Amino acid sequence: MKKINLILVSALVCLSCLSPGRAVSQKHFWAETDGCSGGIYCIQITPGGVVYAAGSRGIFRSRDDGATWKNIFADSHISSVALSQRGYLFGGSCNNLFRSTDLGASWSIIKRGCGLQQVKVSTWGFVMAATSGGLYRSATSGRSWSKIHVPSRKRDVAVHSLAVNKDRAIYAAMDRGEIFISVNEGYTWHKITSKEILNGEYFNVWTDPAGNVFSGYCRGDSTLIFRSSNRGVTWSKIFNHKSACICAWPLINANSFASDGAGKMAVTLANDGIFLSSDYGATWGEFNMGVPPSPAYRACDLSSDSLYMPISVAISRKGYLLMGTEYGVFRSAEQFTRVHPSTEQDEVYPDTPPTTMLWQNYPNPFNPTTYIRFELEKEALVTLKIYNTLGQEISTLAEREFFSPGENELEFDGSRLPSGVYYSRIMATGTDGESLLFTGVKKMLLVK
Repeated sequence: MKKINLILVSALVCLSCLSPGRAVSQKHFWAETDGCSGGIYCIQITPGGVVYAAGSRGIFRSRDDGATWKNIFADSHISSVALSQRGYLFGGSCNNLFRSTDLGASWSIIKRGCGLQQVKVSTWGFVMAATSGGLYRSATSGRSWSKIHVPSRKRDVAVHSLAVNKDRAIYAAMDRGEIFISVNEGYTWHKITSKEILNGEYFNVWTDPAGNVFSGYCRGDSTLIFRSSNRGVTWSKIFNHKSACICAWPLINANSFASDGAGKMAVTLANDGIFLSSDYGATWGEFNMGVPPSPAYRACDLSSDSLYMPISVAISRKGYLLMGTEYGVFRSAEQFTRVHPSTEQDEVYPDTPPTTMLWQNYPNPFNPTTYIRFELEKEALVTLKIYNTLGQEISTLAEREFFSPGENELEFDGSRLPSGVYYSRIMATGTDGESLLFTGVKKMLLVK
């Protein structure tokens, strides 16, 4: 077993700690899943438990916690996949960003030549695209995009990875060893300046259900991971591994880390396999049992029993560990954790995409302005008003105004109002002015 600088751990001893039930034998820790092939670069779990895997042969979907898979998009080399609260799927490659509005039945290109690194959906439904040329955001499910200004010391610097935390903070890991944080959906950004994490390359950032943020990077032949519980003000090192051979670079990527928020963590390293911890990163063990040998390792002159190259990792809704490799997905034989791996930002995602809805305003709380978005299935006459807690009408943003199908947005200015709770109420009727299409109400908080 390779040594990790923190401590040398016996895999057999640590394994008994990692299994929530009885211990699993080393020989059968991993099992190959059915129907998912090619290199798997990204694995995403929806709040409803559906699993999506993106890779060299497109996008795959699993409805049984990663045991079996179906290919839903056969385009090559999809590096990232995400599902919005609206039920739209997004998948991207270095060339194009795609969208499906029917849960994978059909796809269309929504952004070309973007050099995509990762796609994420924020708490308020913004689609965020980390690219080789900077960070982009869409408030219209990908129909239009705006470039976000991140005050990096280098213009148009590549964004390697994004993470959205339970406290709604968004983290962006940049080239040249920079990490930025935004607490207002990307409108403004602040650089995290901590001497503990500013000495590496190929920065990545992740979050967990407990609200912790993690930073991982390569430095020479070493891979290091740090944890912060205070939005990046201070960091503690939890992982330090020196690789015997760097035949795959980078060793760690935007999808190489997973945590249940209760002490159990997993890290994949391209050359060395997967490492697990059951004590918040104090000790780590190497768990590659059951993964077949890989011909790709011959370039490193490693032993013939070197495993398939691990690329990505995730924890399923039921607590199984899923590992994406160069030849498909492997799943742990038993549950890795019994802790529900969801976050406070999770919402109940629809089984079918809704066609008409009122979104939560953003930002919320707000001071003094906020934006209210709504979706229409077809042309409609819309009335949108603001009320106080007494039911008194405060403002009219639209009065039987014509709006086109799709996403629409209105701005509300509360600069003349006192702090407190307010409500936005929408009513949409057909263009005949009689048939009611839908009504909706959202609670808003003005804080001055």
